[in-house]
Amino acid sequence: MALPHRRFAVLVRAGESSLHRAWLGGEPRTWDLIVSWFGATPYVPGGDEMVLEQRGMKYDVIARQLREHPELVERYDYIVLADDDVEISVETINRLFEVAEQEGLEVCQPGMTANSYFSFIHHLQSPSFRLRYTPFVEVMFPCLSRAALRRVLPYFEDSPSGMGLDLIWARLEPDNWFRAAVVDSLAMRHTRPLGSAVAGKMREAGRDGRAILHAMLHRFGTTMPHRIFYCYAGVTRSGRRVGAFGTRWRMAWDSLLRLRHWPMPRPLGKWWVLYVRSPKVMPVDTLVSAYDGPLRLD
Repeated sequence: MALPHRRFAVLVRAGESSLHRAWLGGEPRTWDLIVSWFGATPYVPGGDEMVLEQRGMKYDVIARQLREHPELVERYDYIVLADDDVEISVETINRLFEVAEQEGLEVCQPGMTANSYFSFIHHLQSPSFRLRYTPFVEVMFPCLSRAALRRVLPYFEDSPSGMGLDLIWARLEPDNWFRAAVVDSLAMRHTRPLGSAVAGKMREAGRDGRAILHAMLHRFGTTMPHRIFYCYAGVTRSGRRVGAFGTRWRMAWDSLLRLRHWPMPRPLGKWWVLYVRSPKVMPVDTLVSAYDGPLRLD
């Protein structure tokens, strides 16, 4: 029996402890699963997934695999490049592709549950919103359009862990306004502490992650901003679009109500720095939006 033609795909870099098999239960998938396997043992398929085996990190390996299989770039309208430690349902992934297409997004991700390990507060799910617009989408579960993937793919090998890619792939078109978002109507949970595996692999490879990040940003004429606010607008649950200030204070309230779930010490301190301390030290144009237009292309 012929397999259904699907316009979307999830490509997951997976090892023996991967959670991706749990993504396959529930309603029928609207997406193909491509397993980029780095495990020490042979991969045993559980369904119709495509398997590509190669040891290494994430984005450098994905770059090589997509270069070897260019048809994968052209086949899909959207593709998620997933880490294997994300808890998410098939229904949520199905809906993510729907939202990306309906909203005309080039790059997006689901919001992260409050009990997720996270680096940036704006990636946490904010229940006051359907989605929030941002120039900064995380590397753990980005959903990219075909055009966005084509544009950013040449830079994957420069950043094996993905450091820096999250700050550029939503800013490579002439007009990037309202083209990248955190989708708050959907949720995923990041289950492992950030960098727990990546740091060891970087050391083994003799790579300096911070140097890679700064080289990537320098290449595009930008820097890593400090204590700024990454969301410049949002769409509330009622469908109303609000600007940066309205987005910021709704997010502050949403996150304050969920601090007890954060899996980190002193969560109130982190909340205070972003939502209370920053306005006192940042100029208003930086405070309300980290977005300052498309990047210089080399």
